[in-house]
Amino acid sequence: MATEPFVQRLKGSAIPGLVIAGCRFTTSTSGTISATNDAWGCSVAKTSAKTGRYTVTLARNAVKLVGVVANIVATDDTALTTTKGLTPVLRDIDIDAGSAVDGTFEVQFVQTNSGNADTEVQDAAIVYLLFFMVDTSIG
Repeated sequence: MATEPFVQRLKGSAIPGLVIAGCRFTTSTSGTISATNDAWGCSVAKTSAKTGRYTVTLARNAVKLVGVVANIVATDDTALTTTKGLTPVLRDIDIDAGSAVDGTFEVQFVQTNSGNADTEVQDAAIVYLLFFMVDTSIG
């Protein structure tokens, strides 16, 4: 299968039509995105009026979300603070089901030592999002 503009189909995949996409962004203060360093098949934006939440918009329809991996990269020698959002949680998946299908899903960061409260990620964090989808247009 050929490489598409934003995703790579995985040859020999156990899941027919499996594709991957993702992005990498850097935060400034209060979780604001200061730079989107790379985006493969999506765009990402800070979710309005939500603490520690980011909305991912896919570049195409006809996909079913299979899974998401989210990672935060810290500075080389400074410990991450536990008062910031370190654990990612998926919310509002509007990709392939429900009444609000708009090709988006949200990644929420929570503070696990405070009852999983919604919390901004650490300032100047680099966030990687990688997600796996099935192209439902392949029969």
